[in-house]
Amino acid sequence: MSLKSPKESFLILIGSILFSYFLISALAGGINISGTAILKQALQTKNDRMTAGKIDFTASFLSESLKFPTNFYYISGDKRIIYTEDGAGSSVMSLNSLEASSSLLKVEYLPGEILVKFKTSAKVNNATGAKTYLNSLATKNKKISTVLETKKVFPSAKSTRFGLENIYKIKVERKEGLLHQIGEIKKDSNISYVEPNFLYKVAVTKELDVPETKKILPAVPKVLKSQEPQQLLTVTPNDPRFNEQWAHQNIESQFAWDVHQGSPSIIIAIADTGVDYNHEDLNTNMWLNSNEIPGNGIDDDNNNYVDDYRGWDFVGNNIWNPVADNDPMDELGHGTHVAGIAAAVTDNNIGIAGMCWYCKIMPLKIGDGSGYVSGDAGATAWYYAVQ
Repeated sequence: MSLKSPKESFLILIGSILFSYFLISALAGGINISGTAILKQALQTKNDRMTAGKIDFTASFLSESLKFPTNFYYISGDKRIIYTEDGAGSSVMSLNSLEASSSLLKVEYLPGEILVKFKTSAKVNNATGAKTYLNSLATKNKKISTVLETKKVFPSAKSTRFGLENIYKIKVERKEGLLHQIGEIKKDSNISYVEPNFLYKVAVTKELDVPETKKILPAVPKVLKSQEPQQLLTVTPNDPRFNEQWAHQNIESQFAWDVHQGSPSIIIAIADTGVDYNHEDLNTNMWLNSNEIPGNGIDDDNNNYVDDYRGWDFVGNNIWNPVADNDPMDELGHGTHVAGIAAAVTDNNIGIAGMCWYCKIMPLKIGDGSGYVSGDAGATAWYYAVQ
């Protein structure tokens, strides 16, 4: 899958889970985070603005603001902990103390799974090579478990300066003491980084009533506040629930719609719990992969995803036992909600108004029916979208 006309088409990535609800949730817990190493790698593919330096973290369970290097790990849960990439480098909470603190801190990651990036010096070129290399470490160091399975996180990645082709998801035989195993593996000079396969959870809240004072649109045309010369508001969509969409009233979307309402050449990737692509207020705006012939069982566009005509499901029904397929249908409703905010079909006398009236929605399912998302699924989906 590729976007044929980069000058005429561009991609808006909505990290609706991993960079909105997840990060907002993290901030609510008192920690400012930048992301795990693998998610940083995925972002660097499109945006090479991650730089070395120091970031301030204020942890709710500590009484002071601490400084850690940018290469840190974030573990999500009811309580949150942070530690440096090199494992034992933190003077506050080292890798060896994390699991000892499990009675106080809930750590969320997939049991028995780790994500490893090899340096080029390791000369690991495929999943078999990764398994062989790590099992050789386990033979020498009994603190490291035997590797059962390995797979590339970015199977279609070629040799790049970001080294995405060197990142693997590893399943180990011994699930207990996973953080200790990570610390031992990281000691190897041919390992760039290693981390758990972190879990995230979609923040689902009940629908809130819109205050009556926010529902009412101005009865007369408004004048733009900042443009010269001034011009009158002209665009008001006929969607029956538009008056209930407080966000549009708050940010005055209509002034933007006076200038532009979006274009089918703009593709919005919704990396979330999937999207109900049959929804009456979305189906007209659903993206379709023109380079793929649906249902023929062939990877027509050579992107390592067979029959990805309408997007991809990276997790299946259960994050604990993920089975990917080509049906990104939403099982929870969160992704569909986000897709509607972004690009519901607008001015069609149905439902709500999307921010982008005519943009296309690319559904990428990275969350299961319970709203859980793994780090590797999110990173892989982002890479799929920018290919």
